[in-house]
Amino acid sequence: MVSAKSPDKADPESDVLEPHGKPSDLTSDVLVCVDDTDAWKSSVRAAQAIASSFGGKVILIKVFERGNSGVTPIDPVDWQIRMRSSKSDLEELAEKYSTPECEVSIKIVEGDLIDQLCACATQNLQDITAVIRSARTNGWRARSKTGHLVELDIGSILMIPPDVQPDEPVKFNRIFVPLDGSKLAEAAIPPAVSVAKAHGAQLLICHVTPDTGITIVGPSDEASLALREQVQRRNRQTGKEYLTRIDSTLKDTGVSVSTVFLENGDVRRSLLNAAREHGADLLVMASHGQSGQSDVPTGHVTGFILDHATVPVLMVRKQHLREGAHAFSDVESAGVRVPNKLNDG
Repeated sequence: MVSAKSPDKADPESDVLEPHGKPSDLTSDVLVCVDDTDAWKSSVRAAQAIASSFGGKVILIKVFERGNSGVTPIDPVDWQIRMRSSKSDLEELAEKYSTPECEVSIKIVEGDLIDQLCACATQNLQDITAVIRSARTNGWRARSKTGHLVELDIGSILMIPPDVQPDEPVKFNRIFVPLDGSKLAEAAIPPAVSVAKAHGAQLLICHVTPDTGITIVGPSDEASLALREQVQRRNRQTGKEYLTRIDSTLKDTGVSVSTVFLENGDVRRSLLNAAREHGADLLVMASHGQSGQSDVPTGHVTGFILDHATVPVLMVRKQHLREGAHAFSDVESAGVRVPNKLNDG
């Protein structure tokens, strides 16, 4: 999500949110890449908590890479033994992690890791890929393998922080949803409602007005300061009215909703601080907001939150809106607007 101006009350499409529409038969599975470390296990429980909210399952994907076959020939017998052994191990893990609420299945494929993960992610656009964020300072970018799925703008992403306990069941109690007034950002509402219903959680809808800047050359003058104050008052009023309208449209969902209004600060850090202060245990947000820039995988606000959030983040991709096949079209929430089909602008 990218911060920009506050929502404009004069925009008729921002004044009235249309019904979300009829449900479909689509479900959303969560894909978990199994590697040779134990790090991936930290994502399974959170993945189950999300998949069960959308009637889906968790799929453990193991990719066998042949490497540089031009250097060392592959022994076909050894290769088959490794694959059978891996399949047996995965089946045991799938049985261990499966619950009545969410099944865990396995999928074993051969080829380049990134190519195969991309193929799995694009096979069903409503599916979600779980990515474990590295504990290093450069976050998900440090994981050169699964981190590519964020950069390649493929499918929705469930970002898991590195310190999640792998064997503890996950139940969400407070779901934080940042909105900037744009249709793209509001694409996060239906999945957030669905997760909140499944977990009996509260929705925290947050809007932050950006810091108001006035270009001043030389000493500031009274007219400039007055203009800045006028813009701040306008942003404050329209931002609060926007949250009131969102709150009103969500009353029929049966979900507990609270709104959080913040102003005149660094939007990225304000959102993270607010989520932490309100005890949120899941963030649901769109990959892009006001700017809708199609040449980057995420807006700068979303990218920052993916790097620094201390709780799981479900990032809804904008590509589903462009293609007219919203990733969570099975979620029926009366009063929530269906994101319109948008171009790349």
